[in-house]
Amino acid sequence: VEHRIDAMEAGVSVVDEGRRHERSKLQGSLESLRTELDSHAEKKDYVAAAAAQVKVQQLERSIAALESCSSVSAFTSLSTEEAEIRAREDRLAQTRDQLRHLKSSAAFHASVQDYSAAAEVQESIVTMEQLLVDVSAPVPSVSLFAKGSYELSQIMRHTVSLPTQINLRGLMVLSLSPLSQIPSSMKGKGKTKEKTKGDGKGKSKAGMMGMSVHRVMYAGSDGYIACIIASDDAGANELKNIRVGKHIDFEKAKPRPGKLGIFDITAQSRIVNRLSPQATAAPYAFPYYVDEVSETFATMDFARKQPVNHVVDLVLCCTSVEERSKQDELKEPYLVLHGVDSNGGQVGPLRLWRFDASYAKRDGLYIVRGLKVTSATRWSDEAWKYVPWMEGPKTMECTFRTVVEDVSHVSTIVHYFQFGRFSP
Repeated sequence: VEHRIDAMEAGVSVVDEGRRHERSKLQGSLESLRTELDSHAEKKDYVAAAAAQVKVQQLERSIAALESCSSVSAFTSLSTEEAEIRAREDRLAQTRDQLRHLKSSAAFHASVQDYSAAAEVQESIVTMEQLLVDVSAPVPSVSLFAKGSYELSQIMRHTVSLPTQINLRGLMVLSLSPLSQIPSSMKGKGKTKEKTKGDGKGKSKAGMMGMSVHRVMYAGSDGYIACIIASDDAGANELKNIRVGKHIDFEKAKPRPGKLGIFDITAQSRIVNRLSPQATAAPYAFPYYVDEVSETFATMDFARKQPVNHVVDLVLCCTSVEERSKQDELKEPYLVLHGVDSNGGQVGPLRLWRFDASYAKRDGLYIVRGLKVTSATRWSDEAWKYVPWMEGPKTMECTFRTVVEDVSHVSTIVHYFQFGRFSP
């Protein structure tokens, strides 16, 4: 497919270049003839002027025909795309009618207390809702894909080798972290053994910690999810006008070597809202993969089986949300969450630094992404601090990649909690 796209783009480029060159030549000849016509008219040589006028009219018709050919080609492409959009809208309408019928059937069975039949219809509703997601998903046009553009599924399935900069098309924004200032280690940069005045320990101020602007966005397509990181003012500015639920194109993304699915925003990067036939279709729901427990749909049991420092995304239903403030000069807010995972396992206390109460509420369903698996700790009277407890169960802690993603509206996850092994 990539070869066909490249060949098609090459063919279109050659045709367009040929038309531009031919039009340029005709336009040059036309200007020369008009100058000649004006010259003959000034000299009152009307015979020569009439001959020049005929040539001018012929060239004008040739240029008009050339432009008409280009317009017909563009109109044909537009008509084909419009036909595809209409076909998708027809399939979407049929799917929505079937879903409406199934919901009515489930309500009827429940009203006559035939809960067995209602449960069967409920299963069909989940399947039909997933079909609705597939039908209403934005389909990128082949013409939008330039060289260096990739689908996220190609990257996550290891089907392509990546250059240092790529373009990602058709991503849906799933979650955003708060804008924050985090320490940036300067260890090894400008470090010197020279003593600084007034510093008896002989440490240079160059070895101190600096602060940097930081924000994280998670976006995905076809069930695959990418972590996009802004670590300076330019990157944070690109995320300033981005909203959860929007479809975007991420141009000139920088993949992190050895970190699959993680991309940095650079000074050359651009994130733009994507225009699609989505506005005329049903609201698009991201197809979360919930068929099995995984790194992107984890439980406490799954997380505790992972090695220390491994990063997972935990799904939970919040039973308690408490906002607190750090006991320092900045008084930065943070959240303390308690809840249960999809298997009924107890979650918490989970401390999420930099987050406030606007990010979570009681009884909400959330995926807390970017949590790091850590060893348990316990208080030591001898050391007068918390120390590692290797025999205790592993816990999870917030990292610079952590976000809180609201999935209370996602029917497949709601269904997983309601009809799975645990019912909150």
